Amino acid sequence: MDHIHEQHINAFDHELLPDLEAQSHERALAVERLENKITSFIKIVQGQQTPETDEGMISFIDRISALLQQNRILESKVRCHKEGIERSMKTISVGKKVLHSYGSPSFGLNRPKIISYTE
Repeated sequence: MDHIHEQHINAFDHELLPDLEAQSHERALAVERLENKITSFIKIVQGQQTPETDEGMISFIDRISALLQQNRILESKVRCHKEGIERSMKTISVGKKVLHSYGSPSFGLNRPKIISYTE
């Protein structure tokens, strides 16, 4: 999961449009594996399993803390990226409204040039 987080964080720094869907899928799989490990850790704490080593458990807890920190960084990057896209979309929307307010140059070309008035 650590490697995946690093790749995804770097993608925001080096790519114009990172593939958020693929990143989400990769993280979902990694989270599922992590959940399995946490479940086994809980069983060890509850005494349903025997621990591998105390150092292994401490290392596991340290890794989870590091992963949570990386997840916060990634979450912040995703939020900033999303807000940037939303700002761009608003700017484009305003630009489209302004362009439409001028009207199309071809708008008057197909109009009749004669006014017909009958009583």
